[in-house]
Order: sequence, then structure tokens, then C-alpha cells
Amino acid sequence: TPIPSRNSLLVSFNGVDGATTATDEGKWGHALTFVGNAQLDDSVAPPLGYSTALLLDGTGDYITIPNHPDLSIYLEDFTIEGFFRQTSVKSGLVGLMSHRNSSGADWTLYLNTGLPRFIAWPVGNGGDFSSSGSALSAAVWYHIAVTREGNTFRVFVDGTQVASHTQTGELAT
Repeated sequence: TPIPSRNSLLVSFNGVDGATTATDEGKWGHALTFVGNAQLDDSVAPPLGYSTALLLDGTGDYITIPNHPDLSIYLEDFTIEGFFRQTSVKSGLVGLMSHRNSSGADWTLYLNTGLPRFIAWPVGNGGDFSSSGSALSAAVWYHIAVTREGNTFRVFVDGTQVASHTQTGELAT
């Protein structure tokens, strides 16, 4: 069970079908803005017993959250995680989550033809690493997590490590 007081951002997307708002249940209560056709949907049962999930149709739908120092990860250890389901395996890049700064992104979690990838932009150089194994299947919920412990970044799918990368330095701010 997540502990809201320890989370910089915690959004379950549990709500009413068709809703275009959601609440940050973490310690900061960040405002979320739904863009495009982003909405909550009850047609596909999400994990953890929730009644709705976030529906993004892949054509300009996303969620924005105002920049906040607590969302930047710099030198800190962290975990970024979520449950994801794709309706089909797309060729090319599909963004899942990212943090953007004034210069662009400082980290992005995405799929590349169904394989989870994570890229982080440290000051002075970049680190992009992909997972190994098979592409994620369509119509299946997956728990995807990225962790940083010291200089080691790891990607997990359903609790199994699928990628690791060592990278030193502070991430771009």
C-alpha cells in the first residue's frame, strides 16, 4: 500500500468513467491537467481493484503537472512506477512518463516497439538504456518501475529486472 506522505506524486486514476480530472494523493496535492481526449475509462479493468484507468488514445492526449522541485530527481535515489496497458504494440517510440525542464526532458520512460526504455539526461552526458527480452504484449496490464540506487539505474517489469545501467552525475535540472 502506498504511503501518501512519502510520495512526491501519487495518482491512482480511480474515479468516474469519462472524468477529465484526477487527484494527486501524494504529499503535495499537485494539480493535474488533462489534455486532448485524456479521460478516465472503466471499459478495461485496471489492476489493484480500481474502477477506472487513464485512457490515452495516442493522438495528443497526456497529463501535465506544474513543475515542482519535489518532482526533480537530481542526485537522489528514486523509484518511478506505474501500471501500463497498450491496446496494440506500436512500432517506434511510445512515451509513458517523463519529467521535462526548461531545456526539454530530464528523464523519460517509454516503449520502443514494445520494449521498455528509460533515458536520463545527466549534466554533461546522456544515458539511454533499453530492456532485454520480448516486447510487452497488447491488452495486458504490466507494472513497470525504474529505480536509481547510487549510480545504478534499473528497469523492472512485473518485478523482474529487465535492464540495468550505471551512470554517474547529477541529472539535468
